[in-house]
Amino acid sequence: TIGAGSSLSVLEFSKDGNVLYVGIDGVGVYRITGINNVYKKADVAANITKTQIYSTSRAVTGIAVDQTNKQRVVVTLGNYGNTAYVFLSENAASATSVSTAAFKDVSGNLPKMPVYDAEISIMDNKKVVLGTEYGIFSTSDITATPVVWADDNSAVHPRVPVYEVRQRTFFPERRA
Repeated sequence: TIGAGSSLSVLEFSKDGNVLYVGIDGVGVYRITGINNVYKKADVAANITKTQIYSTSRAVTGIAVDQTNKQRVVVTLGNYGNTAYVFLSENAASATSVSTAAFKDVSGNLPKMPVYDAEISIMDNKKVVLGTEYGIFSTSDITATPVVWADDNSAVHPRVPVYEVRQRTFFPERRA
């Protein structure tokens, strides 16, 4: 159990399907591991581990898991009137608690607005695309200090909120 009155807001799996990150509004992010070892209900208690790795009183709006580096996870937050909306952990898969997960603010030069979702590029894991209250923003280096976000709304007029971003993972030109 996670808590009375909690609202599940987002789920995101690791590439191998063994780790599930769960965003809970007003609570934070949990990492659930051992999923690949569950075949029947009796396997749950012996194989599943639940660890809270991020804590917040705000809405958790998105989670992006790096498909080439299982330690890298981006969490996005909603709500108005805040200064930070995007957080990065480089040790999310191995952190043992909220205090060891080391999420850092990577909001950089983003306007102060809700960020609804994130995707880490499968072609270059330093590139991240965000869906925000003011459209699409991206960075070519999520690990930079500070992170510099670019406004990618040239094809979107007027600006509209973007609640979900996804990337194509099937590349027909790569077939043998």
